[in-house]
Amino acid sequence: MDRKDIKNILYKVDSGTASAEEEEIAKYWLHYFHKDDISKLSAAELDEESELIFKALMKNRKVKSAGLNRFWYSAVAAAIVIITGSVFFYNHQESRKPLSSSNIYVNDVAPGTKTATLTLANGKRIVLSDALNGQIAKQAGVSIIKTPDGQLIYKIDPAVQTDAKQTYNSLTTSRSETYQIILPDGSKVWLNAASSIKYPSTFAALKKRVIELNGEAYFEISKDKERPFIVKTADQEVEVLGTHFNVNAYGDEEATKTTLLEGSVRINIGKAVAGMLKPGQQGILSGDKLEIEPADIETELAWKNGFFRFNDEKLESIMRKISRWYDIEVVFENDALKKEPFAGVTTRFTNVSELLRMLELTGEVKFQIKGRQIRVLNAK
Repeated sequence: MDRKDIKNILYKVDSGTASAEEEEIAKYWLHYFHKDDISKLSAAELDEESELIFKALMKNRKVKSAGLNRFWYSAVAAAIVIITGSVFFYNHQESRKPLSSSNIYVNDVAPGTKTATLTLANGKRIVLSDALNGQIAKQAGVSIIKTPDGQLIYKIDPAVQTDAKQTYNSLTTSRSETYQIILPDGSKVWLNAASSIKYPSTFAALKKRVIELNGEAYFEISKDKERPFIVKTADQEVEVLGTHFNVNAYGDEEATKTTLLEGSVRINIGKAVAGMLKPGQQGILSGDKLEIEPADIETELAWKNGFFRFNDEKLESIMRKISRWYDIEVVFENDALKKEPFAGVTTRFTNVSELLRMLELTGEVKFQIKGRQIRVLNAK
């Protein structure tokens, strides 16, 4: 038995056509693998482990009726998509619905790419996907370098004058774009789709390292006890000395979320200190109210690691993320669908039809793609 065989068995169990023997194989396979561990295995490791399980099952276990229930069906559906790289659950499982084959994919949409637009202080704009690797600009002793692996690095000439006139650059990603930059102080920033940061071309003469963010970014800040690092958004300021954190400040989201991995950060609203975050916490700012809660780190940082990951997330919110990354318009046939919660994980680097198919495996929603528009429909 190899990876293909177990997938076929899981599909048969999900469709209700599996024999008692196949149900037992699937059930034992799922029991053996914790769902969080399956995705960590390579294809070769999965094949090897599946073969061992099959031999052990056939040698030592008697086949018996599986007695399937709703949780079992969910686990089967999860395993099907885990072994193909993705998993999605619909979280209202009152009944199990057959999958619909009536989805209409008139065309497909490719995933986003690693590119952005750099705007220099003099107004010059450089589209990074079009720029050659190496030095692409130089400002007052600061070299801006594009690396082959898709990063932007600032290197400062030691002779640069600290009293030189301060200039600002900006890095902007459109929908379906992402990029990484190493700032003049060595801090690393990952920029999500439809986002931008504005920052000084050098921090040498500044008492505070202040940048402005629109959209979402993940930060790994170089430690500097003398000069705090401040991320300004439309609603708040996040002040740090050296730490790793994520800020989601999209204008179309219900709240601004700051998620801390290590170190500590202070969130300011206006001139007042609103709260302090400890590692593993998230600050959720809605209006002028800040709430501090335990953070789901894997979910909040999934985008940076190349995944979509949702945890009881409303479909409307999920589709906003899909819209930004694939640069498509989303139209809901029924507003009630917007509030339905889903959970799951899948790679960001696949065509949109694959991601939508994973959502459709829940049996609760279906999609139509026409041009760059996705229509969200009831599965019934």
